[in-house]
Amino acid sequence: MNIVSSCSDYAMVSVLSVVKRMLSLFQIIAPILCIVSLLITFFNLVRDPDNKKTLVKIKNTLHALFAVFFVPVAVNVVFGMLDDSTPISSCWEMANHTYHAPVYIPVDDRDKYQFLSDPSSYETGKHKEDGNTTTSSSNTTSHSPVTELIYYSQLSHKDVPFCSSGKTVAESGCGATCFAMIASSYSNSAYDPQVVANWFCKNKFSLSDGGLNEDAVSAPDTLAHFGLKGQVLFDKTNQSGMNYGTSYNSAEGSAILGAVRAGKAVMLGVPGHWIVAGVHEDCSSDQIYLYNPSRITSNGCYTPQELFSYTYNYSDRCSNKRWCGWDVAIALSN
Repeated sequence: MNIVSSCSDYAMVSVLSVVKRMLSLFQIIAPILCIVSLLITFFNLVRDPDNKKTLVKIKNTLHALFAVFFVPVAVNVVFGMLDDSTPISSCWEMANHTYHAPVYIPVDDRDKYQFLSDPSSYETGKHKEDGNTTTSSSNTTSHSPVTELIYYSQLSHKDVPFCSSGKTVAESGCGATCFAMIASSYSNSAYDPQVVANWFCKNKFSLSDGGLNEDAVSAPDTLAHFGLKGQVLFDKTNQSGMNYGTSYNSAEGSAILGAVRAGKAVMLGVPGHWIVAGVHEDCSSDQIYLYNPSRITSNGCYTPQELFSYTYNYSDRCSNKRWCGWDVAIALSN
């Protein structure tokens, strides 16, 4: 089993998070116990200077104290020195983030069930503003339905430069990381954030604006290269200003939900950030799953309206810059 895929399983991330927390607690508690033991041993040595067993205890305690500090530090240093593309390194890095099980926001009393429907039931282009559908020029091949996306954290790529922006994927690579989640889930698991970022930087643009451009995502050569099909559900980036709306638009929400129910993943532009609305077998039929490349704790099942409420003022950018609401949604699949 690919360990990166395993780490996209929150049970695995949870286990690793517990291990790392226990390791941190061990680094705090063990030295205290060693110091207490040394004090007691020194007290006994003062009372009986000729007792050789006391000297042996002091030696053993000092060795233990050294191991308490050295071993955990050595483990973290070794993983930190590995390339971020190394699967086990990425898995260990992901456990740095505080883990919370996905929060399911109840909408009604229905049981959760797998909701992937027949793609033909989704009326292609119904909610698009321009009526054009962009598709890959490569030959299509049959794939098993995707029931959960491979999750990547952009924060695991702190040492990967992001084009000419002077920043890293961890700082400005939310779009490349989102695209990597979709490309690796629907096309080829080798398309991790570093591979995707390097391709975009080399082939599409210089990132003068500091982030991934929506035209680069839906470009025919991009889709052809990564073996994907794309459909622009809505695009408001050409509007004057950056206020794309502070109130929920049901047509936009229905378009996103319809695409996800058809087994697609949607790259969704929110204020200054990219996220993915995708499939997940734990969500009910009127919910979509949020894959957030920078805040794993926010991942979970949302109705489209609940997701809008969470993202329309993302990072308080609507309040500060009037950069509000959803600006673009691109549905992607194989």
